[in-house]
Amino acid sequence: MSMNIDQNSKRQILKNSNEVYSNFINLIKNQYNIPDIIINELPQDFSFKLTYHEIEPQFIIDEIEAELFNNKELEHIPTSEIIYKALNKVIKNKENEKGNSNNKYLNKNKFRNKISSINSNINNNNFSINNDSNLNNIKLIFSEQTIFNEGENIDNKNYNPNEIQINIDEKDNVPLYNLIPINNNSNYENYEKYFKLFAENLLKSLDKNLDDVLINISIFIVVIIFDSTDEKPSLKELSCLNVLRNFEKLHLQFGNDEKNFDNYFFVSGQILYIEGNLIDDSKTINVVKYKYGFSPEIYEINKDLIQPYFEKNFPYLIYCLNGPFTSKEKFDLNVFFKLILILAEENPHLIILNGPFIHSENENIKNYEIDEDYIQIFMKILNFVKNAFKDKKTQIIITPSLNDVINYYPLPQPSYDKIYKEINNNFYNNLNNNKIKFISNPQIFQINEIIFSISNFDFIQNINNNCIRSSNKIPIDNACETILNQRNFYPVLNNTINEENENNLDKNIFFEFSQFKYLMYDIQPDILITNSGLISFAKKIYNTMFINPGNLFKGKNLGSFLRITTFPPTKTLDILKRVKIDIIKVKQEIINNTNNNIN
Repeated sequence: MSMNIDQNSKRQILKNSNEVYSNFINLIKNQYNIPDIIINELPQDFSFKLTYHEIEPQFIIDEIEAELFNNKELEHIPTSEIIYKALNKVIKNKENEKGNSNNKYLNKNKFRNKISSINSNINNNNFSINNDSNLNNIKLIFSEQTIFNEGENIDNKNYNPNEIQINIDEKDNVPLYNLIPINNNSNYENYEKYFKLFAENLLKSLDKNLDDVLINISIFIVVIIFDSTDEKPSLKELSCLNVLRNFEKLHLQFGNDEKNFDNYFFVSGQILYIEGNLIDDSKTINVVKYKYGFSPEIYEINKDLIQPYFEKNFPYLIYCLNGPFTSKEKFDLNVFFKLILILAEENPHLIILNGPFIHSENENIKNYEIDEDYIQIFMKILNFVKNAFKDKKTQIIITPSLNDVINYYPLPQPSYDKIYKEINNNFYNNLNNNKIKFISNPQIFQINEIIFSISNFDFIQNINNNCIRSSNKIPIDNACETILNQRNFYPVLNNTINEENENNLDKNIFFEFSQFKYLMYDIQPDILITNSGLISFAKKIYNTMFINPGNLFKGKNLGSFLRITTFPPTKTLDILKRVKIDIIKVKQEIINNTNNNIN
């Protein structure tokens, strides 16, 4: 069953599911003396469904009793399959009752269909929300701006159609997991394992021995915290947790002369290396000097990595589109479909599509005005894209989004195929081919010799909403530097988000603490693509290029997308001197002689 919910509801469900799930498990354990091994086998979405549908636990127990009574071959202890089956049966009964109700709110949910009802109709390439629209009548015009180019320039039409190699390490893929969110009450213990690992690796990078540091009372590894107040602290009010010494809460004092510390950028959740001494009954660190985690790498070129690509003496072309792919006012995919057909004519090596595909803030979605099942719509979108490139060697990457109604996971998000392969094999079987690759969010991967990463969420604004900084600091640059020196795609503690941002989902990011390791990375990417509400940009920070393509739609208006051209290592091995980055703005006009090609 597809769960079509807006982000506010999703967030509240995640907050509540821990308590609801725990209460249910305690009840059923007492009823049947069920061992933990059976509980651990419950499907990943059990707690979310239980909370979302507001199921009374006794109804599930009644269905379990009926199943055990009707099937004499079953033991008296129910299996995980029986428990899950009972939950789904109660949900179905509840939905049937809603369908017979005159309540207007309940009737808005008539679009909920069984995912199992999705069938071979997904192969229909003529899908359109608005059947009156005709792709041939849509005229798009483009204006492009090169925002980064430090290398050679060659004719864009010299692209070789040979396929590129995309390598995704399985250990970097986010698995399916239980949705049990962290408690927001200053609960740092769930992060301790990550903080300790970070501290150990940081000390190694500084050639310091952990045992020696533990007996040296002048060295500290701390994590910055903001107390749960409505306002950010000042530099004089800054607190931290002492990672190496039982996470004791301490205050930071940045010397007697604060002018020596007038160039700072501190983020809630940021880890620092500090040299200083304890004062005021050992509750305050007098900071002599500090370091922001790891030093971002300014590394030498790995010739062995690039050597195989000397023979591939051709540039390759990548397009990246950030959703939403419809306007906020109307769920109409035809402009997106038209653009896909135009891009197919360019014979790119790779198309990256970063969701949301079905945006939770779209007015038609929020008002329950779309009758078709959302998963079916998503499958038709993917099928249209696949068919547009069926005669090409173009590969396609699909990234989930926090603002998509078809992926209810917080960060880190498993890929779409992992979610729907388990629920409906038809989804996976129809799209499981070498052309489409589903990735996690965030994800790090390799395209030929270049290390890419995609963070399909606005870490820039989130970091800046959870930081204090000196006036001479550049917000975008320092947010990007924090990603590098923390080796973490989202180094922010959730419980410190300001209250004034509570209803602004673009400034609220929730993540599952138990999967925190999938937000960390070992290899610094060459190119990192994000999805920020800020203006489009490309910024070289140390040896990493940070790119924000903008969104295809911004509100009711068309926006922009990204083109990356990478050149072969014929004149230089430096990757960022072989990359050309263009932002392409798109408008829709009814002009008969409009040239659709992107020049």
